[in-house]
Order: sequence, then structure tokens, then C-alpha cells
Amino acid sequence: MQSDKYRNHPRNRRSKKRPSPWSEKLKEKLSDIALGAGITFQMIFACLVPAPVSYFEYEWLTKTFPVFEDQGFIFIIIIILNYFLAIVSIYEMFWTDTPAKLWKFFKKAIGIEPLSINIPDYKSDNKYPEFEKQLKEEKFVSYVDLNGNRSKYLKISENDKWICFCGEYHPIDLIYARPSQDQFFYTIKGDTVSLEKDIPYNARLELLEFLKRRGNIIDMDPHVVRDMYWQLDYRGMYNVEKADWAGLRLAWEEAVAQKKHPKADGKKYKVVTDDGQLNPELFNRVLSNSEIGRIISALNQRTISPADVFAYDRYVNEYTVCNAIRIAEGVRTKYKTESLDFLFMCLNDIDEAYFHRAVAVILLFPHSMIKERLEEQALAAYNNQDALRLAGLLYIAHEINYEIQCLKDIKAELQTAPRGGYDVLEQVEVRT
Repeated sequence: MQSDKYRNHPRNRRSKKRPSPWSEKLKEKLSDIALGAGITFQMIFACLVPAPVSYFEYEWLTKTFPVFEDQGFIFIIIIILNYFLAIVSIYEMFWTDTPAKLWKFFKKAIGIEPLSINIPDYKSDNKYPEFEKQLKEEKFVSYVDLNGNRSKYLKISENDKWICFCGEYHPIDLIYARPSQDQFFYTIKGDTVSLEKDIPYNARLELLEFLKRRGNIIDMDPHVVRDMYWQLDYRGMYNVEKADWAGLRLAWEEAVAQKKHPKADGKKYKVVTDDGQLNPELFNRVLSNSEIGRIISALNQRTISPADVFAYDRYVNEYTVCNAIRIAEGVRTKYKTESLDFLFMCLNDIDEAYFHRAVAVILLFPHSMIKERLEEQALAAYNNQDALRLAGLLYIAHEINYEIQCLKDIKAELQTAPRGGYDVLEQVEVRT
């Protein structure tokens, strides 16, 4: 059974597939026909037309200006000039990526999607696996926009690590967009990816909407990002073979926050907005140390509610969840119940970037409180057959050298009267 992690998050809301209207299908077919006809005409014109055109031009020239009659070198000059123009046309055709367009058109015509992978080059001494093979085995689903429409340009892998955008594949953790910019998106290494050529306008909007919903809109100059990126310590941040870059992205997000907001005074960051609400930036982007410090102070002064801060479902991605983990560490002595309940919600998946950070803070609490919650939540996870959450709870139990009593009793019952099928405890044992 799937975990309830991010159950209310927009990226996990799916709607039934809407059939494309006939007008859209007809428009797409006519667009393909026009593209094929345009490319074919351009190539024929560049290769075959110059010779007969040169002959007619020579005939017109000799009749209009008799002085050029019987001068064959004029005909040769005309041919050379026309083929020069043809070469320029061919050069322009290559310059505007027409061969790539033609190849893509041909692939689409015979039903084969081209596989293009964009992966930033992190360190030259790394040997990367065959991502193409991994991607071919990966399952992708169409992105569903805010209006419930299923995209024909943007697909997301089921493991939530890749997007397929207009036939090209990008790692989700490694890209971001800038506000008010719909012509490019960027990688955390500082690379710029253009959206100006051959990308439909609606496709751009869908990509930017997706990145915004994931909290990946960041106002950072790519040149600054490039310099900042190479200052990071890569060790232990990502697993190349598993295409797992979450740790690297989290470290990058924190570096961005420290770069943009080294000091958060009252003018630069308001914990509470003018309308009395908690600043939504807490949930939408990774905050700097000074900004986290202001929120901790506000909680300690009881000017904001811990229920608002520790609202797990309001955080847009696994990186912003770390804001609340850092806050929980700072206020754990005053708000033991609220902060510990939130931290246990972060145990839904041991592969998330925030998992080990949440574990480290949980272990700072009294073990009696941890054991009490382990018993309650392990039984609930088992009844729901939630293997991912159960694995996280068992991880905590192992760290404090504690055997969860309710699971021990269940194992004893299974030995005497085994359940039918594949029990969740067996799945967890295989996973761990």
C-alpha cells in the first residue's frame, strides 16, 4: 500500500484523462504536415532549383542585353551565384536545426519517440551509468495542470525523479526557473536551457507552472549560481547510480538561502504578513539561518501558533520541510508534543532528503516520548499495510536500540497463524 506522504500535495492529485478535442488533434496533424512540407520544399529548392533558374536568368539577360550574347562565362557566373545562395540557404537550414526537426518529424511519423537526456556534468572524475537504459525502464505519467487538463508536452516519472519535456529528459531535483522568465529554465550548476526554439508557448507555461508548484522558482542569476555551486562539498550528497540528487539539491537550496538572505531584519523578512497570516515563504522556499531564527523567536514569544508552523501538508516539497525540522530543533523544549508529532510525520519515506535530518532531531527527545509514539504509530502503519512508514519507524527504533512491542506481538501471531499473502512486515525486512 502506498504511503500517505504528500497526499494533499498538488503533484499527487490526479484526474481522469481527458480525450483531446478533435480540433486539437486536427491542428496537430496539420502542423506536422506543414512542417514536413516546409522542410521538403526548402531542401528541394536548395539542391535542384539553382540549375534551371540559372538557365532562365541567362536567357533573360542575353535577350535584354545583347552584348552578353555568346559569352558563356556569364552563364557560369550566374550558376555559381545561384548555388552560392543555395549554400547559404542550406547553411541557414542547419543553423536553425532543421535536420533535427526533420529527424524528430520522421521519428514521430513512424511512432518512435526520440530519447534526449540532459544531465549536468558535475565532476569529471565521475563515471555515470547508462541513464538512457534507466529511463526506458521508467514509467511516466502526463502532468495534470491546475485546471485538471492532462498535458501532452510534460510527463513526470512515477519515482518523481525525472520530467520528460517535449521529448527531452531532465532530473527534477537539478532544475529551477526564475520569476517572470518564460524563455529559459536553469540547472543548479548554472546552465541555461532555452525555451525559445521549437517549444510551444503552452508547453512553456506548463513547465513553469509545474516548477512553481514544486517550489522551484528562485530569483538567482545563473552566473552567481555557477560560482556558488562549485563551492559545495559533494561528498555524500547524491547517489549517481540511483539518480538520487536530493541531498545535493537540499545543500544547494540552503546555500542559495544564505546567499540571498544572510541577515533577516524586520524589513527584509516578516514572520507575519500585514494581514496577520504566517508568511507563506516558510512553506514555499528554503529559509536562511537568520530567517529560521526569527521564526523560532516568534514561537517562543507565542506570537505565532505552532500548529501553523508544523502543518506538514502546507510545505511544497521535501526541501522546505527542512525549515520546520530546523524550527523543531530550536523549540523542542517548549513545544515537545507539536514538534515531535511533526518530526514523526517526516518518517514517511527513508529516501526523502529530510529523513535523516528529522531522525537526528527526534533522537534529541527523551526516549520515553519516542517509544510511546513508536508503539502508537507502528500499529497504525501496520494496520494500513504502509511499508514505507513502517520502515521509517523501525529505523528510529533501531537507533535507540528498542524493539517495538506491538510488532513483536504481531510477529508471534504470524508464526502461529500466518496471514494470507505477502505481509507488510516481510516487505519492510526486505527493504531494510
